Amino acid sequence: MPITVAAVQALATRGLLKGRRIGVSLVLEPKTAVLALLLAEAGAEVFVFGHASETRDDVADVLRGAGVTVFAESTADPAREEALARQFLAQGLHLLLDDGSHLIRMAHDPGRAPGALDHMIGCAEETTSGLRPLRTPGSASVPTDDRGQVGAEEPKGRADGFGQGEPPVRGLRQRTPVRPAIPVMASNDARSKTLFDNAYGTGQSCLMTALDLLDPDHSDRALARSGLVGTRVLVLGYGDVGRGFARLVRGLGGEVDVAEIDPVRLLQARMDGCGTGALGHEGALALAPGAHWIVSATGEPHTVTADLLAAARDGALCFVIGGVDQEIAVDQAVARGATWQTDPRRAVEHLRVPDRAGGPGPLVTILDRGGCLNCTAGEGNPIEIMDLSFAVQVAALEHLLLGEGALAPGIHLLPKEADDAVAAAAISLASASPALAPVTVKLVEKALKDESHGMTDESQQMNDESQTTDDKH
Repeated sequence: MPITVAAVQALATRGLLKGRRIGVSLVLEPKTAVLALLLAEAGAEVFVFGHASETRDDVADVLRGAGVTVFAESTADPAREEALARQFLAQGLHLLLDDGSHLIRMAHDPGRAPGALDHMIGCAEETTSGLRPLRTPGSASVPTDDRGQVGAEEPKGRADGFGQGEPPVRGLRQRTPVRPAIPVMASNDARSKTLFDNAYGTGQSCLMTALDLLDPDHSDRALARSGLVGTRVLVLGYGDVGRGFARLVRGLGGEVDVAEIDPVRLLQARMDGCGTGALGHEGALALAPGAHWIVSATGEPHTVTADLLAAARDGALCFVIGGVDQEIAVDQAVARGATWQTDPRRAVEHLRVPDRAGGPGPLVTILDRGGCLNCTAGEGNPIEIMDLSFAVQVAALEHLLLGEGALAPGIHLLPKEADDAVAAAAISLASASPALAPVTVKLVEKALKDESHGMTDESQQMNDESQTTDDKH
């Protein structure tokens, strides 16, 4: 990850990270481990938290072996996950990098995390869905600037749209809005993040994860043979994530319909060549019977309502690329009598949903019980994408450190010059050698390789050849 390496090294040279206590609450996989190790090498004291569904235990063990304190267990139940989060926030953090703002909002609750804000300079939030509950009325939010839509608040759920009623999610995953009492950098809204991570990375990684889960032995062959020809996909939400996913599906031969609550976004989908209907939930209900796949890309709970599941065709596939709990209203469907059926494939289950009259309805295939698919059942976004996103997070850290004591509480956009600098670095480093990150990346790769078991001789040989190629640079 040369862009992130260069960004951290620049801060290290100036001594900005030395002695700082930095909390990292991101999807805990190898790329996040590289970021944590880079920050530690630059002089910071790093603490890592991971949600159970987003934690790779082998990666957590590598970090512990490197001296990083980790609060993450893939087997943690909600009570244990809450306890780990409280321990994480009790470390006297100066800075916090978050994904979903779960820890940012928990830090504002003195009953759950007393003293968490006492030493906090500021935080940086990486996701659209994480920024929404922080953008409360009256907060020091900066929704727009001279870059147009960047930083703009997206439409929220409403009675005729998506997100119809907040589900009863409790504990660490609850979405209680919070008015920030400290500066929060909207890393998600930086162009160098959202125009690439959201628009390219999420669509690719979620689609590949879905295909791998459905046909783990032959997904690549099937894709090469016929792509998605003959597959009609209903995409709910046409923000950067939904639009990027739709573009990829259409590029592979699939047909895309779009449902949206924003008339401008819906018109954009139509201009892009997608099928459209009425605004919001009404449009989704009308389009659902013709869809082979129903994909939620809103980041709003109860986007795929029980009524929408009941309107689906028998055998439809449904999954989430948005990223909040109960984006598929499984709780609502089960309360109406829906029942689960198992499947031998990993993270694949079927939900028999009653129709809207209470009679027998469709059998819908649900991937990973509606979790954010690339994070909970896949490998996350491609490393080239996360290199950009993490460089933006590092730029956010720099802005917070340089503005210590001067930045007002509330949400702040990354300054245009800092945003542009990330993209400029990516261009200048595009053809640079992988040797720019010789220590941290290979430390994680080697440790995971040494700990892996059951690797085939062929995959072992491929890994060895890849390592040899890197060593030649």
